[in-house]
Amino acid sequence: MKKILKILITITLILSSLTYFYYIDSNQAIGKFPDFDKFVNLVNYNDEDIRDDIAKAASDNNINLIKFVKKSRVGEKENMDVDAYLFLSDPSSFTKSHKDLKIDEDSNTSNKFDSISSNNLLTKNNIDIKKYEDIDIDNISGDYAISGNQNNVESFIDDLKAYADIVQTPDYMSASEMTMKEFFLMLVINLISIFATIFALLIYNRSLVKKLSISLLFGYDDKKIAANKSVNLIAMPILIALIIDSALLYNLVNPDSIGGFLIAMNPMYIFILLFALVVFLLEFILLLYKTNYEDILSVLKGERKVSAKFLSIFKIIFAGSLAYLLAITVFSLKDYKDVNEYLNDWDDAKSYANIATGAPWQYVIDGDKDKELVAKPTEELARLLVDRGAVLFLNPYQDVEGLNIDDDLFGEHRLNNGKFAFINHNYLTKFDILDDKGDALDTKAKENEWIILVPEDINLTDQDLNDIKEKQISESKNSDDLVRNIVKIKSGQKLPCLDSSARIDQPYSDNYVYILINEDGLRSEESLLSNGLDNGQLHPYLDKGEESLADLKELISTTPASKYVLWIETAYDYVEYQVQRYKNETIIYIIASIILICIYWFIVKTDHKNYYLNYGDEAAVKSLFGYPFKDIHKAKIRSIALSYLLALAIYYIVLRLSVMFGGLGFYAPREGWTNRMVLIGFGISLLLFIIFTLAEIVMLRKEANIIKSLKEDK
Repeated sequence: MKKILKILITITLILSSLTYFYYIDSNQAIGKFPDFDKFVNLVNYNDEDIRDDIAKAASDNNINLIKFVKKSRVGEKENMDVDAYLFLSDPSSFTKSHKDLKIDEDSNTSNKFDSISSNNLLTKNNIDIKKYEDIDIDNISGDYAISGNQNNVESFIDDLKAYADIVQTPDYMSASEMTMKEFFLMLVINLISIFATIFALLIYNRSLVKKLSISLLFGYDDKKIAANKSVNLIAMPILIALIIDSALLYNLVNPDSIGGFLIAMNPMYIFILLFALVVFLLEFILLLYKTNYEDILSVLKGERKVSAKFLSIFKIIFAGSLAYLLAITVFSLKDYKDVNEYLNDWDDAKSYANIATGAPWQYVIDGDKDKELVAKPTEELARLLVDRGAVLFLNPYQDVEGLNIDDDLFGEHRLNNGKFAFINHNYLTKFDILDDKGDALDTKAKENEWIILVPEDINLTDQDLNDIKEKQISESKNSDDLVRNIVKIKSGQKLPCLDSSARIDQPYSDNYVYILINEDGLRSEESLLSNGLDNGQLHPYLDKGEESLADLKELISTTPASKYVLWIETAYDYVEYQVQRYKNETIIYIIASIILICIYWFIVKTDHKNYYLNYGDEAAVKSLFGYPFKDIHKAKIRSIALSYLLALAIYYIVLRLSVMFGGLGFYAPREGWTNRMVLIGFGISLLLFIIFTLAEIVMLRKEANIIKSLKEDK
């Protein structure tokens, strides 16, 4: 048992520390510079070169500042690539805080930072630290992190107000790369490991009672016994965890030097040691309790009664948790099978790209900044991509994978019940839309015209036509002489929607109304094109499939909008990623269920063993006197039934929490927690507990027969 416990402690230390690393590393580059703890947002509306003015203000006020510029990635899960532009007025304070970095200084300029000679930041991402003077003019605007006292920061802001719109913000405007679903899955894995370790610790300590009693009988000090055994238990797992963590992270982060890496690992080492200290204290307290409150003579005589209360609590909690885990495992497996069947239907998406965009949060909050700095370059990029063959398929009401919203929630009118899309001429040339005679349409909307393609079996209402008219007026650069023409098309056509955020089982637009637009007639900013780009519904064509992504990335890098492009990938890649996510989630739940089943089986066996240690003789005597099984063990049977009723209550509470807080990462089926799903989950748990109850009664009967036969032999 001791070896198993050491293995569990080692696994728990490694899992928890790697989770800590992943969580910290997902919180953007700012997490590597905790000494830069004050933040300002600067907007250079006129795109003037104010780098020297910023440098002078920073130097005059003796502050250090850093500006992060993220580069576009190929694929969402590719490591972040960040340029960190650094200005140092006080290099000594920087080097004191960053032993993981070695810098070359330049004392002849206002910026004392010249270059990095050794970069050992503990991150899997690429953070390239450069002189602030090298930043492009296009990247001057944005969020800055500053190291310095508050008075100097306020003075710095005052000095720059003549050159830019600048304000201090309470926090750095960035979001974690970790999703709530990923956080929940990691939490599940860690909790199972922690609970398994705690349970093994309790069982292990129970096995030490006689050894402890003998040691106390010979006069050993109880505190020394507890301390020595606790140290002996935790020492090897700590050493192994430190070595494995160091080896894994060294290969992951690829540091410039071993010495710098070991310095950078200090937070990880501290985390492991603190976590190990918690395990040590728990074991020390448990052993101290055993040595002080156990009756030595009763233990050595074998007369000690075993308390079942604590084990019963564990049993109830684990039974409820196991029922919940098995239920969501069944649902998760069903979800994976459902989405996997549709993956091949997304093959058309392999030839089209997704472009993920994002702007600093301060711009999103401030609409003027967003319009001035983000909308214009985004619109220009969208039109450039359209000129190079990008297709638009924009449905504002597209059902999103994993997001269940009642269509009637807002009570608004929707054209064709939401089954419509704005398309451009590029889409029409790539995918054949058949007219009412079965021939491929070959038409192009004029600059002031929208062509409404309506299936034969659908009739538009006056409200539909009015809504389209109002939309055309709001989206057009010139509201005069606008034209809308209706063209009937063949009913029942299924065309690729290419929207990889759509429900995976909806790869096609089925019997849609299409509104064919002309890009030249749209307003110059925040048009349907940039709206489609921002929402992943404007897709550049990839003539060589995935191989063309590098060329697209290069094209985007030449535009002012490149700083707002987070990553690019094929539309198919993201669908495949979502299917793989369902698969990984299912595998994690299956493994977790197996581990919990093993732990629970051990709990049940231990519970029955304790029962017969305490009441075995009494049960055997009653059996010899002819008492029926149910009368001998009625208290135990009643206890078993009650424990599963309480476990059912725990399951229901956890299930309700999942329903209420699904947005926080708790598991939710693809269809949402409908009444049907809740009832099925409740039925699964009820069936499971009935099986467990019958299994325990069978175990009880077998054990009773064995003990009875042994007593009769005597």
